[in-house]
Amino acid sequence: MLKLQYVFIFIFTLICPLIAGAQIPSLSEYELFSLASQQVQSGNLDFAFLYFNNLLEQFPSSRYSEQALFAVGEYYFIERNYRQATTTFLKFIDRYPDSVASVFALCYLREIAQYLGDESTTEKLTQLIISCQRLSLVFRESKTISYVSALKRKLCVRYFIDKVEFSINGELFARINY
Repeated sequence: MLKLQYVFIFIFTLICPLIAGAQIPSLSEYELFSLASQQVQSGNLDFAFLYFNNLLEQFPSSRYSEQALFAVGEYYFIERNYRQATTTFLKFIDRYPDSVASVFALCYLREIAQYLGDESTTEKLTQLIISCQRLSLVFRESKTISYVSALKRKLCVRYFIDKVEFSINGELFARINY
């Protein structure tokens, strides 16, 4: 309920100037990303989501678009809006296939497919995740890839010789054995 009130207040502050005939000053891509980041730091993910979404709408080719799009996908996942999370992460992978965050988008998609009981998609995503890294563990036990999302979630994937482990903020999120 409190979340709905915050969203209403945010929308109200945007609409009031329009009703009064004033123009809303346009914000730069940097300002929108900064405002979103400030909201994340304050724990206001709903407002951060609105700023990230606004950034993507106004500046689709911004240098912040990759981070913003991933953050929007994460937000939908956290809110259990799996349909929108799926759409957003698929768009992310399509636009940024070489991003370090792509493997994490695949992991989120796999978890959604697994939750929905879609075994075929889960298996396809599992194979994609496994094939993301050509593993060469000479003198090492594992290979680690880390990414800190715009929502300040510390994502980590560790490729072992027989499994892949994903963690978020140091806690195991998913394990794929092969």
